[in-house]
Amino acid sequence: MFPEAVIENARRLHPECRFAVASATELDLGEASLRGVLGWWSLFNFPRDVLTQVLALFARALKPGGHFITATHVGDEDAVPPRPTEAYPSVGRYASGGRNNSPT
Repeated sequence: MFPEAVIENARRLHPECRFAVASATELDLGEASLRGVLGWWSLFNFPRDVLTQVLALFARALKPGGHFITATHVGDEDAVPPRPTEAYPSVGRYASGGRNNSPT
């Protein structure tokens, strides 16, 4: 439900743009076909060998001067904490109405 609602709102606000939600490993993108790619808190889920393939696909699909925007965790570890509040205590604070329920 969440991605569909976000995309529906984006399409309403920017009808001139194309939006899609899909696995980055299953995208059928033409060369230089996109002005931008957004990978928001999703790319760190890929094994490193798959990630290099996905990033190469994005680079090939971007038009000259296109933009790639991403956000991810910092560090050399491939593991992601089991709960966001363990890595980001403020998430627990906002989710609990101002109280920080994280173990840190």
